[in-house]
Amino acid sequence: MAGLSGNQVVNLDSRIFKFCKKTQADAEGRFEIKGVPNGEYIVLSSVSWEFFNGHYMQRTGGDVAATVIVSKEDTYNVVVTR
Repeated sequence: MAGLSGNQVVNLDSRIFKFCKKTQADAEGRFEIKGVPNGEYIVLSSVSWEFFNGHYMQRTGGDVAATVIVSKEDTYNVVVTR
C-alpha cells in the first residue's frame, strides 16, 4: 500500500482496511462523507493536474490531508487543503 508522498507502507496490519472508505472529490475538491459513526477521521487525498509548460503537458501535484470530526450529522462535505 502506498502512503502519503508515494512512500511504501510495510508491515501494515490488514485490519485497517475495515476502517477505510474510498470516494472521489467533485470538481471543486469537495469530499462527501456519509454513513460513518461519530468520531474523528482523517481524510487523505492525492491531488494532481496537468499544465502546458511551453513544450508539452506536465503533471504536478501533491498530497493533502484534513481532520474531520463527525457528530450527529448524516452527511459532511469536506474540502481538503494543504
